[in-house]
Amino acid sequence: MDAKRLAQVNALSELRYLASRVGIDSISIPGNADRLGLALMIVDRVTASGNSAHRILVVEAMRQDGNDEVLLPSASSAASLDGPCDLFLSGTTDLNEYKLDAKRIIEGYGARAWMDPDERAVGNPRDICLGQVRSCRLFVLLMGKSYGGVVPDLGMSATEDEYEYAKRLGKPIALLVEKVPVRAPRQVAFLDRVRSYVSGRWRVVFTGRGELRREVRRIWQANRSLFDGK
Repeated sequence: MDAKRLAQVNALSELRYLASRVGIDSISIPGNADRLGLALMIVDRVTASGNSAHRILVVEAMRQDGNDEVLLPSASSAASLDGPCDLFLSGTTDLNEYKLDAKRIIEGYGARAWMDPDERAVGNPRDICLGQVRSCRLFVLLMGKSYGGVVPDLGMSATEDEYEYAKRLGKPIALLVEKVPVRAPRQVAFLDRVRSYVSGRWRVVFTGRGELRREVRRIWQANRSLFDGK
């Protein structure tokens, strides 16, 4: 289903017709659904997995088409076009390869893992990230040698901000620490604070991608109860 075509559909009735053509029963459509909501339901059905890139294209096309009556998703609501996640992967950008490995493993189990906001996502990046922290069932913190850049208004890195928010919300937190010879001084202090809070089976050290994958699988198996129905 072409994103621009969906954006140009001005009548809810026509969108409902298109929804029926792709197998969406009218009973499953909320009574207060607007044009954007219906368009995204159609995209989800057509792409099967609810591909976030297609969802973003629909929103951008509607915006460019001048549909002011459409309420675009705000950062304070669903947090991002990716939808709520089951497991949040937090860590500095130098750990992205590890985070991507973990994401693939978790999604292989049928759960939704989240690591970074899409650069085309609608909303403030921090609000998007914290919105995903709110929705997650398990917060996984990866820590390596780098602390990350300090966000001026916060006085801490984005990773520490996410961790502190997860802790305030009482989210289950798992810690994966990369074994490295040297860490940035501020990262050492941050790691000490996290270790005082996260202990036992929730805290592991790994070296390399092979061990990381093994520990992610172990974390999943140990916490299956958090993902009932997945």
